[in-house]
Amino acid sequence: IILDNISVDINKNNKIIIVGKTGSGKSTLSDIISGHLKPTKGKILFDDEDINADDAYKWQNTIGYVSQTVPIINDNFYINISLTDNFEKEKVHAAAKIAEIDSFISSLKENYNSTINESGKNLSGGQIQRIGIARALYQNPQIIIFDEGTSNLDLITEKKIFDTLDKLSKDKTIIIITHRIETISSLDKYFILKNGK
Repeated sequence: IILDNISVDINKNNKIIIVGKTGSGKSTLSDIISGHLKPTKGKILFDDEDINADDAYKWQNTIGYVSQTVPIINDNFYINISLTDNFEKEKVHAAAKIAEIDSFISSLKENYNSTINESGKNLSGGQIQRIGIARALYQNPQIIIFDEGTSNLDLITEKKIFDTLDKLSKDKTIIIITHRIETISSLDKYFILKNGK
């Protein structure tokens, strides 16, 4: 959808919500903020620096992105969280603890070396989303975008995930893009999108 004259100010270490119905422009705005899509007009400023196509890689390295669908690799938890063979175990464990998936992984026979089936068929939807959060945290990004990451989860699981994000917002900027806000307990600012406005 085409965004019409959108202006959004997001402060550091705030938790903000972008809410709207399907087709309102949420995903387009998310793609622009994350640098996946370049706006035809206007600018994206990060600490007053204009982000353009040449800076896309640099910009994306400051962002952890949790999408509605979390791709799962048929490999162990270390690989699935770090997305590299050259991972740091301590960083994987730290990210998993914040994402509240560590206790589940530690209960498995081979712990972090346990293999996840292709597409995560041996995991619940909530566990897959927590892997997505841990993956986003592994690189210690300044900003985390949570783009409809809980739309297919039950309200109890969704609330647990948002409670985790409350803890993260103390030292990270959290952007939650959603179509419902029932389970979100606190936020600094919210934006409502309707028909690209």
